[in-house]
Amino acid sequence: MVGRTPSTERVTVEQAQRLGAFFRQRRTELGWSRDRVGRMTGLSSSTIRSVETAAVHEPGFFTVAALVEELGLAPQTVHAIARQEPSTSR
Repeated sequence: MVGRTPSTERVTVEQAQRLGAFFRQRRTELGWSRDRVGRMTGLSSSTIRSVETAAVHEPGFFTVAALVEELGLAPQTVHAIARQEPSTSR
């Protein structure tokens, strides 16, 4: 989230949920456990779970960067997923 200033732009719970679901989907597509991703990224499996479940809805930059890199994701894709407008069902 380059250029983000904490006082002007906050991550919403919906954005955190979308991002977490996206990370979880990618991890399961690869057939990797949270423990494996943790060993690859240096993050704890509980941190990964917190990001995937949006328990922490503003994960740190380095946490997100580590997940993006090890899961083989394009930063632009992750940013687009997080910034999608919420769908309205009517």
